[in-house]
Amino acid sequence: MFSSLTGLRALYCHLYCICGLRDSILVHTKDAILVLHKEKSQDVKKIYNTLERHQSKLID
Repeated sequence: MFSSLTGLRALYCHLYCICGLRDSILVHTKDAILVLHKEKSQDVKKIYNTLERHQSKLID
C-alpha cells in the first residue's frame, strides 16, 4: 500500500505511469493490474467473487 503514488515505474517488465494517486493500493501480477483507493480495499473480495463466478483464468 502506498500513501502517494506518482511517477514512472517498471515492474515485472511492464511499464506504467501513475500521477497524483493518493492513499491507494496497487496490485500487479503477470496477468493484471489492480489499482484502488484504500477505503475500497474490501471490494477486492467482490472482484474476486465476480471473477470466480465467471470462471476467469485470472484466478487459476
